[in-house]
Amino acid sequence: SSSQWIAPVVQNLEREMNTQLDALPGRLGGWATSGLTGVDQVLSLSLDILLVPIYAFFLILAMPAIRNGVRQYLPRWHRDQLIRILRDIEKVVAAFFRGRLIVSLICAVLTYVGFLAVGLTGTGVPYAALFGLLIGLATAIPLAGLLFLIPALIMTGLDGGTGLTVGLLITVYVVVQLLETVVLTPTIMGREVELHPVTLIIALLLCGKLLGVLGLILAVPIAATCRIVAREFFWPWLTGYVTMIRPAVRVPPPQ
Repeated sequence: SSSQWIAPVVQNLEREMNTQLDALPGRLGGWATSGLTGVDQVLSLSLDILLVPIYAFFLILAMPAIRNGVRQYLPRWHRDQLIRILRDIEKVVAAFFRGRLIVSLICAVLTYVGFLAVGLTGTGVPYAALFGLLIGLATAIPLAGLLFLIPALIMTGLDGGTGLTVGLLITVYVVVQLLETVVLTPTIMGREVELHPVTLIIALLLCGKLLGVLGLILAVPIAATCRIVAREFFWPWLTGYVTMIRPAVRVPPPQ
């Protein structure tokens, strides 16, 4: 009776092993293809990272020729005005990137100091300077700092960090992000692109609502460009309209 019970089990086991062995070459081929695809993606990304600075360098060299070529196709009666507007927009974009770099560096320093302060209470953060720099630079993209905060939390926990330490690290990150959103970006970016902090906050809220994350990134140059265009076209029209209707309004003489 025992042999009658064992025999089907052995046959099923043998059948399953044969099935797995027959499918093994196909699985190995799939794994190899996936591995080659991953390597190809990594090589493609590395090549893009290497070529982008090269393209940017040659684009900067060719920029004077591009400007002269574009200038020839501008209407003569608006050429000077359009060139002035384009130069103002170029200055605003340059100021935006300069201000964005300043804000990111300040956030990196604040994050690093916060991590050092957390280390005084117990377990320190491994590679605190590196994680602080990465989190600070990632503030240019909303919520991108979480990509580096999570590894910092994991490494701190593996290094003997307690729940209190992890909570303090999260608190440091949240405080720095709030300072960046409420204080640093409106103040520094507004000063660089000559926008009032209230105007900048409204632009961030509006562009974030309409365009999402991309709107939050491009809110400052969009608002500054709108200000330049309004200054060149809308404000002169409004001033002329008010000047035209002002004589029709009679102000009674003082008694």
